[in-house]
Amino acid sequence: FNHDKERLDIRVSTGDQFKRGSRHKDSKTLSGGEKSFSQISLLLSLWEGISSPLYCLDEFDVYMDAVNRKKSMQMMMEAAMDNDSQYIFITPQDASNMVPGPHIKIHRLSDPEREQL
Repeated sequence: FNHDKERLDIRVSTGDQFKRGSRHKDSKTLSGGEKSFSQISLLLSLWEGISSPLYCLDEFDVYMDAVNRKKSMQMMMEAAMDNDSQYIFITPQDASNMVPGPHIKIHRLSDPEREQL
């Protein structure tokens, strides 16, 4: 973060780049899934310093592959368990890997009915 210019310059190291120690990617060159995963990581970092009774994400995983989606869901669930805030995650994706519990409620809407033309 450049305080003088009041500008945030984001650079991302993907897993393969991090292992090789190569340069960071500019956020403009990331794939859709990499952008989504990076945004989740940034939001989780910011949320650690922000106190709010409610956090909500809508369709955060639309462009993610299964591996990044699983990892991001795991990170979000860990963050949600670490404080007393309420988290709401809205996704059109399958949530069958989520396990309901005393602190986790899953509400699945039925699929929309399509008119036959």
